[in-house]
Amino acid sequence: MKGYKSSEARLVYLFKDGREKWKERALSKQKKLRAMEIKVRDLSLSREKWKEKAIKLEASLKEKEAEIEELKKNSRPRNQSKVASLTPVNSNCREILVDGYTLIERNYQD
Repeated sequence: MKGYKSSEARLVYLFKDGREKWKERALSKQKKLRAMEIKVRDLSLSREKWKEKAIKLEASLKEKEAEIEELKKNSRPRNQSKVASLTPVNSNCREILVDGYTLIERNYQD
C-alpha cells in the first residue's frame, strides 16, 4: 500500500480492528437511539394521560366552585337568623320566633 510506512500485515490488522470498533460504536449508538425513542414514546403517552386527567379535574373543580357559589347565594350566613316576630309576654320577657323556633328572652329591657 502506497503512502503508508507500516507493513501490509500491520495495516490490515489496524484497518480490520478500526472497522470492528466502528461497528461496535454504531451498534451501541443504534441501541441507545432505540431506547431513547421508546422512552420518548412512553413519556409522551404518560404526558397525554396526565394532561387529560388534569383537564377533567379542573372541570370538576370549576363545577364544584360554581356549586359552592350557588349555595352561598341561596343560603344566609350562620350568624344571621331570620326573626319572624317579636311578641312581648310581660314587662321583662318576650317571645322571639326564629327559623320556626320560639325562643323566650327573659330579663328583657326596652
